[in-house]
Amino acid sequence: MTFAFLGVFITFTHAQEHKDVKNYVKAKRTLGFAFFMMTLYCIVRLAFPQWHLEDHHVYSEALYQDFSLLVFFSLIFSWLNYSSFLLLMDSASYHRRRFLVDGLTPLGILILIILVGEIWVKAQPTCIILIGATFIIKGIYMFYICEREYRKCAKDLDNFYDHEMDIKWIRVLIWLTFALSIMTVVGFYVKEVHYFSDIIAPIAFVFMAIKIINWGPKQVDKVRAQYAELTSPLPISPVNAEKREVISKSIKPKVDKWVSEKLFCRPDMTIKDVAADMGTNQNYLSKYINNELGITFQVWLNTLRVEESKELLISKPKTSIEEIGISVGIPQTYNFSRWFKQITGETPFRWRKQQLAK
Repeated sequence: MTFAFLGVFITFTHAQEHKDVKNYVKAKRTLGFAFFMMTLYCIVRLAFPQWHLEDHHVYSEALYQDFSLLVFFSLIFSWLNYSSFLLLMDSASYHRRRFLVDGLTPLGILILIILVGEIWVKAQPTCIILIGATFIIKGIYMFYICEREYRKCAKDLDNFYDHEMDIKWIRVLIWLTFALSIMTVVGFYVKEVHYFSDIIAPIAFVFMAIKIINWGPKQVDKVRAQYAELTSPLPISPVNAEKREVISKSIKPKVDKWVSEKLFCRPDMTIKDVAADMGTNQNYLSKYINNELGITFQVWLNTLRVEESKELLISKPKTSIEEIGISVGIPQTYNFSRWFKQITGETPFRWRKQQLAK
């Protein structure tokens, strides 16, 4: 009942739609499907009570079937969990595709081993070892991939606009999923571990469901705020027309020269750095960008970088997206892709593909 309730709760709870957080909806559905799979596991256990054996110290065919069933569904559950975490961290699409293939491969191996044990009963003790080893190795690998992507994402987010995005709870879920996966196998033989797992698992799953449900709407609000900052002109400062014209005439040539020399391709630039390059006053430069261009300094700077990256994406089709981002001054791939999509409406990969197809 708990798994079914959480599956329905996660899958069918309304999620605000926004193209920049569409992966959130996929993550929510993936996690909901994971809980439905565990519901199916419970139904199978109830339908085939003869497959369950309480005394795991006595080997029998029931033990083999019980263990095989547990590991099979646990592998699917943990695999779907980790997949949803990758979606939440907005991992690159090729990572998700690879994760899909990497998930199907051990699942196929597991099914093959289980079938061998069913056909050749004498091989069941060996098959149990292989089934457990396959599950643990896959669990460690999935944990490693998600932990690596979390660290990369957390590092990139340090430079993501001026907005904070709390993803520490995702790391907590990654570790919880890993711990519960290991306890699934160990607890099959050590009852104390099994009892402990039964206590923390429901708490972990409820925590997981609540965080997933609450996280998406918050990110939608932040993305909308970012779009508002990007597309809405700033209010004109109360500077008289004559003074504004003087500032514009004195700053514009310097700005044009600075842009033509492509000095904006250097990373980690502040408005103070740019003003120093131009040999002008920081306040004057800020007023020019705000009043004459109607945007913030950060939006202006990254718009120049994105426009430059367009030329490189076409002229250097074999150069990676990461290298293009570095060359225009946005070394964090996550930030570069986000800024590119904010400004153009497409990801760098898709934009390049569309342009090269013309």
